[in-house]
Amino acid sequence: MGSQKNFEVLTHIRKFFPDRDVEFFSWDAGPLSAVAPNFCVVRLAPSKESDAWIYLTCGVSSLGQNERELCEFFILSPTETPIHVESLAMLSYLAIDNSEKLQIGKSVAIGRPWIENSSLDHFLISLPYPFGPDLEWCELSNSQSVRFLWLLPIWSKESAFLYDHGVEALEGKLDKEGIDFLDVTRKSVV
Repeated sequence: MGSQKNFEVLTHIRKFFPDRDVEFFSWDAGPLSAVAPNFCVVRLAPSKESDAWIYLTCGVSSLGQNERELCEFFILSPTETPIHVESLAMLSYLAIDNSEKLQIGKSVAIGRPWIENSSLDHFLISLPYPFGPDLEWCELSNSQSVRFLWLLPIWSKESAFLYDHGVEALEGKLDKEGIDFLDVTRKSVV
């Protein structure tokens, strides 16, 4: 795992999800491994059939500077698939020089569907609503905090709506429709 910060992030994840099996994935393709040798993706298996698979970064916050927020990201998935490891590696590399693009309320074009058999091709950077502030904030021993942010799959037209109307308007529509964020074929709310 590498750094002390990564160890503390992993400890936070394990405390929050104590009953889930854990697997680690590195990412050696592309330039990420050169700038983030301790980066990995933590995959948490469902503890019961109704649970989602959870893919979390560990190591993005180690790249952070004191003047910007230290963040890690996660994806919830209805199935186990390596595509999420690739997505998290891609977004983690983007976070190194473009952290302003990966802030709460922004969207990121993925360049492909977020998962097989889906047309949703953007992620909304969101608060970790399914888990609340206990997962969101990881307090480190050096008095810094790491913030976990949710990558919620959205349609490109929802991303355009976000750009025009703001995150509160989009989240209001998502809430009103009561979307199933694990439905890979869900309809757009705009």
